[in-house]
Amino acid sequence: MKTKKVMWIFGCFVLLLFAMNVWAAPVLDIHKTIQLQREKDIADKILQNSNPLYQETTEASDAFSIVQTITAPVTTTGLAWANGNLWVSSNDNDAIYYIDTTGKIITSFRSIGTGPMGLSFDKGYLYNVDFLADKVYKNCNHQCQEQHRR
Repeated sequence: MKTKKVMWIFGCFVLLLFAMNVWAAPVLDIHKTIQLQREKDIADKILQNSNPLYQETTEASDAFSIVQTITAPVTTTGLAWANGNLWVSSNDNDAIYYIDTTGKIITSFRSIGTGPMGLSFDKGYLYNVDFLADKVYKNCNHQCQEQHRR
């Protein structure tokens, strides 16, 4: 008899947990979404009131117009302009590509790290961020290496 009562109480407890999970979780998610929206609205008002340069825009096309679309040869995680062409990084295959403005690959090389992301080009050096290694690599091509040898 005592075992049946314990099993009945345990069953009710499991049923109660199930009911809380089924009905309470969506309600909590909705509450969290509303709270996050309120926090975003407050942050937006602070930004508008404190920054005289703040200008609300409704669409990205308000500021810029697309004049050309380039189909990248790989999933792109970084981009840098250099000498009329583009450097593109991809962490899908841990490589960095030099492409022309039509998307054709001119050259490529394997990234030192396994998570190439952002790129920047300055004074002949290509800098790339590796988000997995938390490092920034300064890359030098063969022309650059020849200048260092002199």
